[in-house]
Amino acid sequence: MNELFMLCVELFLRFLKIGACSFGGGYAALTLIREETVRKTGWLTEADFTGLCTLAEMTPGPVTLNAASFTGWQTAGLAGAVSATLGCILPSVCIVALLSGLYLRYGKHPLLQSVLSSMRPVICAMVAAAAISMFL
Repeated sequence: MNELFMLCVELFLRFLKIGACSFGGGYAALTLIREETVRKTGWLTEADFTGLCTLAEMTPGPVTLNAASFTGWQTAGLAGAVSATLGCILPSVCIVALLSGLYLRYGKHPLLQSVLSSMRPVICAMVAAAAISMFL
């Protein structure tokens, strides 16, 4: 039981690092996941990692989260899957909670309102450009 607990802690910490350091989407995080799970720890083989990438893309949800769940399951069963998944999402949850708190506190501030108002046309243009590029 102690060995399983330590493995779950290690899964949690490694995926906490991946969740905190992987900016640019799930595909950018796959490089970090490969480094941690294949090269550093040997939890997965190259063939396992290839299967992980396939499953992570095929199943609904974020690729990084699916990869964390798969790695945790392969390594330590259900407890490992939960540990890796929690480690992966915890940085995002903390950042969103912090930003939400800041917005609730300073959301009515005129400077913040003007910045957010200025961003609206830019965001609309980016969405429109993405939609147009899909049809061209």
